[in-house]
Amino acid sequence: MNSVSAPETAHRLPKPYGGNRRRAFGLGVIVILSTVWIGAMLPETPEEVIHQSAGKPVMVDGNIEPGEWSDAAEVKMPNDAWLYLKISG
Repeated sequence: MNSVSAPETAHRLPKPYGGNRRRAFGLGVIVILSTVWIGAMLPETPEEVIHQSAGKPVMVDGNIEPGEWSDAAEVKMPNDAWLYLKISG
């Protein structure tokens, strides 16, 4: 009979992750370093400070009255959109 005992077969079983653990770690380090490097190369978004004084409050009723947003600050957004900022108080 050609039986194999448990200790002899234990060394033949593949380890979890096999020999790929070092390769996976190296790939992870490369991905992290690449992400940091690309982030450093991108131009910074210019910061714009908007000064806005307090205006008259708006009614949150779904109806926009004439002149309700006339004292709001207007900010040009991408894709030809406008953002209106208002501080009531």
